[in-house]
Amino acid sequence: MKKITLILGLVVGTYTAQAQLEKGSLLLSGDIGFNSSTGKMEITSGGNTVTQADPKFTDFNLNLQGGYFVADNFAVGLGIGYGLSKITEDGDDFLDEISTGIFAINPFARYYIPYTNKFAFFAQLDLGIGFGSTKTESRMGNTTITDEGSVNVFGIGVSPGFTYFLTESIGLDLRVGFLGYNSASTSFESNNSTTTNSISGTGVNIGLNSLTFGLSVFLD
Repeated sequence: MKKITLILGLVVGTYTAQAQLEKGSLLLSGDIGFNSSTGKMEITSGGNTVTQADPKFTDFNLNLQGGYFVADNFAVGLGIGYGLSKITEDGDDFLDEISTGIFAINPFARYYIPYTNKFAFFAQLDLGIGFGSTKTESRMGNTTITDEGSVNVFGIGVSPGFTYFLTESIGLDLRVGFLGYNSASTSFESNNSTTTNSISGTGVNIGLNSLTFGLSVFLD
């Protein structure tokens, strides 16, 4: 009797999870992130420390996504997001600040693998296109130099995660890591000339700084 009850429980649990993710349903999700950390930098000459700074890194991001299940367990959609980052280096006699704000458009595809009535694993493919502005301010004594420029970013990659269903229509999401390609470029204009810096790379990012928490709502 216990075996029959267990089997029925597994069947019902699987059916419930699949019903939440069936074709024709809508997916609304969002996540918000904040990170702040500090470091230490010293520049020495001849065995003596001549410059000391304590870099501080602050990041904030907000992302909203809407999708449609074109097949059971498979949703495609579009997301928008905004990210703000700031790097501050406070030295003995100087202060450097770099502030960057980026607005992003993010088409995505997410495939779920239901596990129980409470858990489902997923993999999400993201294509991100972003643009924004950056500002660099350097203070040395009574002198301040300010540079403003534009930023363009592009990325494509896959991130794994899972959803914990609080109810049949509300779930908590956790995404871990990123595998893919990213590129970014900044452009500064001064004295009728343009200076452009670019960086790109392909790789894997897995760690505590790559965790993303979010909330999903599933609508019939």
